[in-house]
Amino acid sequence: MLAQKIFTALGTERAASGLVAVTPAATVNIDPSMGVYSKWTIAQNCTINFTTGGYPGQIFTLIILNDGTIRTITWGTKMRMRATTQAGTANRTIVAQFISDGVDFYSTLVNTGVV
Repeated sequence: MLAQKIFTALGTERAASGLVAVTPAATVNIDPSMGVYSKWTIAQNCTINFTTGGYPGQIFTLIILNDGTIRTITWGTKMRMRATTQAGTANRTIVAQFISDGVDFYSTLVNTGVV
C-alpha cells in the first residue's frame, strides 16, 4: 500500500498510512492524523466527526457500508459538505473523500449506492 505523505504545520514530513479504526456507534469520532481512510459497516443512523482539521492538502476517504436497512449519516464537526446529511441505500456502500485546508475537511466526492 502506498502511504500518503503529510506535512505538519512546522513542515516536518511524516507518512500517514492505512486504516483508521472505527467503532460503530451513534457518534463516530475519527482522528484523521492517524491514517488516510476508514472503513466500517453502520448498523444505525450516525453522526461522523473529524477530531482535527488535518494538515493542508491532506486527503481522507471514508468507506461506509450500509447494513440491510437504509441509514442516515449526519456529517459533523470539521466536515464541510453541501448537505449536512446523507441517506444511504440498504446493502450498499457510501464512499466520501475530503481534502483539508488545515482547519476543516471539505467534501470532494460523495458516491452512494456503490455495490
